[in-house]
Amino acid sequence: MDSILEVKHLSFSVGEKEILKDISFKIQKGDFLTIKGPSGSGKSTLLKLLAAIMNPSAGEIIYKGKPLSE
Repeated sequence: MDSILEVKHLSFSVGEKEILKDISFKIQKGDFLTIKGPSGSGKSTLLKLLAAIMNPSAGEIIYKGKPLSE
């Protein structure tokens, strides 16, 4: 089964500060996902990257088999 969303080695940095480092996962049709963690751990940043509001420093986001940048 193909993934609806695939994140490969996603990283995001601001200056010298790494917000997200080497995040990878796949979401299949019917999956439920919970994003949790302490304040400042990058949850909102991850969602902004997935919504294409911000661009990652490294890695790629694949949506329905195509790069999110398309």
